[in-house]
Amino acid sequence: RPEVEPPSGLLAATDRARRAFVAVTEDLPEPGAALLRGLAIGDRSGLDAGTEAAMETSALTHLTAVSGSNCAVVVGLVVVVGRALGVPRVVRAVSAVVLLVGFVVLVRPDPSILRATVMAVVVLVVRLAGRPVRGVPLIALAAGGMLVVDPWYARSVAFVLSVLATAGIVVLAPPLTV
Repeated sequence: RPEVEPPSGLLAATDRARRAFVAVTEDLPEPGAALLRGLAIGDRSGLDAGTEAAMETSALTHLTAVSGSNCAVVVGLVVVVGRALGVPRVVRAVSAVVLLVGFVVLVRPDPSILRATVMAVVVLVVRLAGRPVRGVPLIALAAGGMLVVDPWYARSVAFVLSVLATAGIVVLAPPLTV
């Protein structure tokens, strides 16, 4: 069996951050602590079988997965805090992308979080260009771009469901809110 070297650089930093988050949540009551770790950093290892089964039965397993909403929170915080501090738009956008990349490394990249990240980066670029953000073209560009880079995403259930769920929200939400 080959030796595995410990992570270095960014991977070491995110590994320390993950361990610190787990340590901070260890004293919280269960199953809440495990659910919090799943929601915040995608770590579902602490969920007991009963909680997992209950979440599957109630169709709530998506709550313990890092999603596009996590990406939106990261980008939103950078933009809002940057704006409040008078940071120029380009610097806010670049800072948001850098933090988003760090966040993806922290939570471990899976196809759905990568799709959300690509969409967030495209939104930032479109906004910097002064163009309006339109949902369906945004999803098409992000998903199409990812498939050009790696066609195997087409076989990933997580990727397909992520794209379809996002498209469903973008297409169906506006008429339902009227």
